[in-house]
Amino acid sequence: MKKFVQGDAYELPFPDQSFDQCFSINVWFHLEDIASASQEMARVLKIGGQFWIHTANGNALDVWKKFYINPTIDEKKMVGEVKVPVNNLSVNTFYFHKNKDIVETLERFGLRVTSVAGVRLKGKRNDVFMTIEGVRVR
Repeated sequence: MKKFVQGDAYELPFPDQSFDQCFSINVWFHLEDIASASQEMARVLKIGGQFWIHTANGNALDVWKKFYINPTIDEKKMVGEVKVPVNNLSVNTFYFHKNKDIVETLERFGLRVTSVAGVRLKGKRNDVFMTIEGVRVR
């Protein structure tokens, strides 16, 4: 039986070392505090457990800014309406996390990164997304 649980990336409603695998799709660039989220993912992942993250490529911010309609931008984030194929997203927050900062933060909490790969959207010249794979080592 499958069960969906509503949670918070900073305070997951699961006991320590509950999972063999964790994955995240298009979440990390919406998180202001990636250190807290990394620590929480490490907490619920078993030692030897694997993780997979699909997120915005933090080194392609110039591309991401083109998706927004008149965003408000400061040194940490961009907030505004996003152009998407069906209906625009009225308010979307995009935090500026460089790829190396995400990797270093994960590793600080015992999550060894084994692979980082760019993901290109059809028709785009840059890797707009990236995937990060790894394993909890401590």
